[in-house]
Amino acid sequence: MKDIICKKCATINEYYIVEKSVHKMAMCNHCKQWITNIPYDDPLKLHFGKYSGKTLSEIYNDDIGYIRWLYEMSQKDMKLKKVQVDEIVRLLST
Repeated sequence: MKDIICKKCATINEYYIVEKSVHKMAMCNHCKQWITNIPYDDPLKLHFGKYSGKTLSEIYNDDIGYIRWLYEMSQKDMKLKKVQVDEIVRLLST
């Protein structure tokens, strides 16, 4: 991973992580300012809603109705990653 540099105080790789909604943010240890968003490790894991922290396949096994709802919402206005929508389509086609 490339270095994470604070634009305000120029500190390199000294940050803590804050998770808010669908964002994982690097915050500077020294000046407490936002540095950058950091991608989540597993793009097939949800980071919002009642199934936050679960993968799409785990949700599919527990609640196929929620997967169908996610797909419907992704077609309207919900912003899911393309890889997530592709996985939902794959799950629903099995």
